[in-house]
Amino acid sequence: MRSTVLDLLPDRDAGSVAAWLHVHPGIEVIARDRTDVFAEGAHAGAPQAQHVLDRFHLLRNLSVALRAIVAHHHGVNRAVGRARVDHEVEAAQAAKEAARPPTAIEVRKRVTHALRRARSDLTAILDRAICEATAWPLPWVAGRPDPGR
Repeated sequence: MRSTVLDLLPDRDAGSVAAWLHVHPGIEVIARDRTDVFAEGAHAGAPQAQHVLDRFHLLRNLSVALRAIVAHHHGVNRAVGRARVDHEVEAAQAAKEAARPPTAIEVRKRVTHALRRARSDLTAILDRAICEATAWPLPWVAGRPDPGR
């Protein structure tokens, strides 16, 4: 009697399930959902029977599990999407900026960043930046006291 509904019970009670199974002792496989009521009734009424999920409940449980996983990772998925969009925007901006010559401030910034990446001392960075920005040496840069003081 595969894929056939045998009976409908009057309620959702473990006693009703067990009583029905006692009247029908040859049951070998019980397709049921995961509720405790049917599990208790099936174990009491037909302890020899194998319990399985029907297709509906199997797919329903899978759907619930997948939704929970997707909801749990929702923030990560959004962050990845934003990062990808930001990367594309940055690449477009970099291409635009590469087409025009850099300003003096941008050149100084690039020099400073390059020196920092080279782990230069901050005072050495300032000394070099000031010397490059001005054509004449300043007294405090050269290490000499100001003669006017």
